[in-house]
Amino acid sequence: MSVSKDYGFSPNTKKEWLDLVKNNLKGKDFDRTLKSSLWEEIDISPIYFSEDIKSQENAISFHPEPDTQGLAPRIWTNLVSIYPNDAKSSNAEILELLNSGAEGLVLHLNGTEDLGLLLDQVLTEYISIYFLPESSAALVFESIKTFISDSGINKDQLKGGLIWAPSNNIINKQKDSDGQLCAELLDFFSGYKDFYPMMIDFVKYADAGASGIQELTFGISELIENLDKLTEEGFGPSLLFQQIGYFTSVGNQYFPEIAKLKALRALISELAFEYNVAFNTDQVHLLVATSNFTKSLLDRETNFIRQTYEAMSGILGGANSLWVRPILGSVSSEIEKRVARNISIILREESYLGKVIDPAAGAYFLDYLQNEIAENIRSKVKEIEIKGGWLSAYENGSISSQIIERRDRIQREVVENQISKVGVNRYEKPMDQFNVLDFEVIQEGSNQLFPSRESYLVELEKFKKS
Repeated sequence: MSVSKDYGFSPNTKKEWLDLVKNNLKGKDFDRTLKSSLWEEIDISPIYFSEDIKSQENAISFHPEPDTQGLAPRIWTNLVSIYPNDAKSSNAEILELLNSGAEGLVLHLNGTEDLGLLLDQVLTEYISIYFLPESSAALVFESIKTFISDSGINKDQLKGGLIWAPSNNIINKQKDSDGQLCAELLDFFSGYKDFYPMMIDFVKYADAGASGIQELTFGISELIENLDKLTEEGFGPSLLFQQIGYFTSVGNQYFPEIAKLKALRALISELAFEYNVAFNTDQVHLLVATSNFTKSLLDRETNFIRQTYEAMSGILGGANSLWVRPILGSVSSEIEKRVARNISIILREESYLGKVIDPAAGAYFLDYLQNEIAENIRSKVKEIEIKGGWLSAYENGSISSQIIERRDRIQREVVENQISKVGVNRYEKPMDQFNVLDFEVIQEGSNQLFPSRESYLVELEKFKKS
């Protein structure tokens, strides 16, 4: 064994480390004691070495270098939720939030809102705005067009996107994908380099209980379905990749979620190459939201902790915009909204996560996860394509059945205490501390994916008794 001239200690081999670990186990089986499984797909070891990595990943940039000097190397936008009621009060709320650390908005719209009044005095060139249609995307588009026309906003003064894709209509049980609306959106927003008129929604899978592998597999398959339809209608692949953004989530698996986002960015860049488009990883736009599936109505204080480490995963994994979602949406308490807004600020200003572009680069464990996740998804997407693609898989119930099977198993394991969840099956609070009205029974129809929670079955039992 050679001695390092620089540090004076011997570099241990993989075998020596493993022998030491096995010796400390004192006869216990190594695999059963220390190995685990991620998302029922990937084997996890307790220790990794350079020889375990098929390809070591280099540090990547998650965005182009900023034009403005003096900014931190790593940039992300801190988003807050807005559920407009009347334009005047909602405008006052928006201005207050933007003066209190928010850097972007997620507007939940039905298309009847007056965006001119809602966004009065808002300097759109300095923030990001994501429009989330709650009903008709066409009506929301008309509202946006009217706002742009009346306000005289230039193409470089609107940043963000429309969280919508033609495939949404199929999922929402409408007759067909809306290719005409998509064509109008892509044409209207041509030249808006920082606004994405079409965003593939990965979150709907995760919120319904999908694993990280399932979320990316079905989301990328849905992306391919949209790309193929739009290229058939005459849109160039290069234009499409420039105008499509990605709405994804981070759950409670801290390191895997970091690797998942990095794998997604790499996979989209690879997919662009398959369409003969040169598309770098820093051109992929990720709007990342914290998971609602991992939260609970029974332990809201612990939800704050879950939101924090999920937000960290989102930042380290490469979010361009970070949306910490209050679990109750429009009826969340003021403290829940405030915490959701401030998590991103604290992680930037007090934890300094903006100081390094890709701090997760070079870790053998994360490189291993990224490689395994990407390889797993390539294989599963290819299988879906061979069987007819995303549309066929969705219509025949294959996608929903896989997600529901996993979701039901996770929820049963929480009920049976096989999965520990603070405030749900550990350190429970008295029921008189909760608002029964916050709970709604989920009535899911055939081949539908409704948002749910790991703790739903426990909540169902407890709230029904109240």
